[in-house]
Amino acid sequence: MPEQQAAVWLEEVGKPVRLGSRHIPSPKDSQVLIRVTSVMLLPHDAYSRGFGLFVGEKLPWVLGINIAGQVVQAGTLVQSVKVGDHVFGLGDLSGLIPDQGGLQEFCLMNEDAITTVPEGFTDDEVATLPVNAVTSFIALFTGFGFNFPAPWTTKGRALSLGSESIVILAAGSNAGKLAVQFAKLAGIGLIICVAGLNNTAELEQYGATHVIDRHLSQEEIVSRIHGITGKDNATRVYDCYSFKYDLALDILPSTIPSTLVTLHTILGAEADKVKTRRPLVKAGIVPCSNQNLAPYVEDFWKHLVVGLQKGTLRPTAFQVIEGLDVDQINTALDLYASAKPQKQVVVHPSSGKQ
Repeated sequence: MPEQQAAVWLEEVGKPVRLGSRHIPSPKDSQVLIRVTSVMLLPHDAYSRGFGLFVGEKLPWVLGINIAGQVVQAGTLVQSVKVGDHVFGLGDLSGLIPDQGGLQEFCLMNEDAITTVPEGFTDDEVATLPVNAVTSFIALFTGFGFNFPAPWTTKGRALSLGSESIVILAAGSNAGKLAVQFAKLAGIGLIICVAGLNNTAELEQYGATHVIDRHLSQEEIVSRIHGITGKDNATRVYDCYSFKYDLALDILPSTIPSTLVTLHTILGAEADKVKTRRPLVKAGIVPCSNQNLAPYVEDFWKHLVVGLQKGTLRPTAFQVIEGLDVDQINTALDLYASAKPQKQVVVHPSSGKQ
């Protein structure tokens, strides 16, 4: 095992990432060291580069927490995986040093935030899942969001949710697509998606009961949703994209307690708007971390694999960057930052190396 490795560094907010090197860390008791085969970049990585989201006080940093790879060392307490296994999971942003960033040849991962890659799937495919799957699961099945019972629990199996509804804004996003699949697994009766109509067939295949064109006027979108649910019955909105929440607030009722779950912190004028227009709304961001899956941390990863094997959960489309090519990585981050359409990007940090 070498002592040094190639790594892509974010050294300054607002500046391009650059190729450099760093030491290869050693796993602690309940950690594994993996050779990173696949890491998926996501919009939040562009926001980290652009304005320091999550990591601005900890620079320099290594981005990428949607990670898959092969275990090369295991801590003394690790039991669920062994050296040689291919695993995937969620990197941890909470540390002060970037040992768990994926844009490097080797990284650490916590045992409770990984699972083995199921037979029939590639590292690339499963690397598309962790962040968005964890986020949308927390949104649907914990107190940070709608608090539906997880579908594999005794309560989840016994409780009929056929009369319940959920509205998913930006349902064509990867987080949105996984939310549709989780809602289907839970048996939610009305899964209403606002998305580009080019996503209709895919969303309906995942379980959407209605797909409404996001290009319609806000008034028309709201009218169509209320025509499906009734004006006062659209009480759960999961917004997978917006920084402004006028559409979500128009959908939610003004006189009934309801829930708005977002992927971005609701700040300033937007927070004031929520309080003024919908004082009964519980509104907040999904805090995406492995710990916030509680009480389902272990079961989540087990059932994520089961869902893949059964075909009830599916990886999303992606394109590949071979090696730590910083020009291509910066271009991908630029496209995310500008919100221009592109397939999600998977990087092969160890491409051509064994």
